[in-house]
Amino acid sequence: MPNPMKITQVRTFVARVPLGEKRFFSSQCAFPERTSMLVKVETDNGLVGWGEGGQYGPAEPVASCIKHVLSPELLGKDPRDRGKIWSELYALTRDFGQKGSYIEAMSAIDIALWDITGKALGEPVCRLLGGHVREDVPAYATGCYYRGEDYFDPLAPILFT
Repeated sequence: MPNPMKITQVRTFVARVPLGEKRFFSSQCAFPERTSMLVKVETDNGLVGWGEGGQYGPAEPVASCIKHVLSPELLGKDPRDRGKIWSELYALTRDFGQKGSYIEAMSAIDIALWDITGKALGEPVCRLLGGHVREDVPAYATGCYYRGEDYFDPLAPILFT
């Protein structure tokens, strides 16, 4: 049986980069900045895991879910018990947290717990998730966010004649 390990501290960090005049829009709102939330899970044996969430809107609600609701439930638990912890957090938030900020918060915590588990075993997380399956990963970028300009105006004579 591996040595016991306990979560001793959970902290969140909100990263923010103002976009200035380069802001963009989705179908729902304007994005004047890029934000993300990082969670740091610390253990009694010195291992630290990092997770990320809160990139689909303001990062503060995700950080708040972790700080005020989820992190007290993590303290004292073995971070390698990822499945059990996820189930307990989901059950805790069942009445109010089935989507949105709570699921993003739980995802960030889950990533951090996988990070700790990989470090504890001396293995990359990809191996824990089934192994290395490819040498290259095709590049991917999302786009088509509206930046406040009508991209179709220059094409109007071609498209609409």
